Amino acid sequence: MDHNRYDYSPIIKREPIKWPNGARVAVWVIPNIEYYEFEIPSVGHQAFNLIPDIINYGWRDYGPRVGVWRLMEALDKYGMRGSVTLNSSVCEKYPIIVEEGKKRNWEFLGHGITNSRLLNGLSEEEERKVIRETVQTITKAVGKAPQGWLGPALAETFITPDLLAEEGIGYLCDWCNDDQPYPMKVKTGKLISVPYSVEINDIPFFSWQRQQWRGFHAGNH
Repeated sequence: MDHNRYDYSPIIKREPIKWPNGARVAVWVIPNIEYYEFEIPSVGHQAFNLIPDIINYGWRDYGPRVGVWRLMEALDKYGMRGSVTLNSSVCEKYPIIVEEGKKRNWEFLGHGITNSRLLNGLSEEEERKVIRETVQTITKAVGKAPQGWLGPALAETFITPDLLAEEGIGYLCDWCNDDQPYPMKVKTGKLISVPYSVEINDIPFFSWQRQQWRGFHAGNH
């Protein structure tokens, strides 16, 4: 470990976490509800890097048209809430999705403006602008500010955690290095790392590992 974002903490030296109601495991369902720009190649089904990227755009566009509605149906059936990582452009392009999520009392996390533009490579002011616009747009659409953040493609700059904490974000999901939440070091405020999944995420699971979903099929996102 050659950075100062958190202290090394072997899991065998930690006190057990006590979850509500004596639960042994905490599980969250994280629908990534995203917006992709048509003029930019989309990462996904086939790596052709074309413009326009019809096959990858179409694969992604299946989500807001079909997949998210099937996912809502499945979660409703089992009484489960979604913790949505939300591109803020969804609030403007697909407001019906946000409204239906609000009816279900889903949680909404910031996920950048679109999934076609990542944070890495941005200047400090550019990145601060993206984070602030994401937070403000979601706050206006949902009625409350997002408390969590997952970067588009889990991408960050070296100062992303500091900027997120400045904008009132309380937990960050990009760091997939643990089974439990832990505190991160930031210049101001507080920030908790809540690790996201990688190996069982949708694209690695279905496209790279060639696994099958044995049961309900919800499309991409």
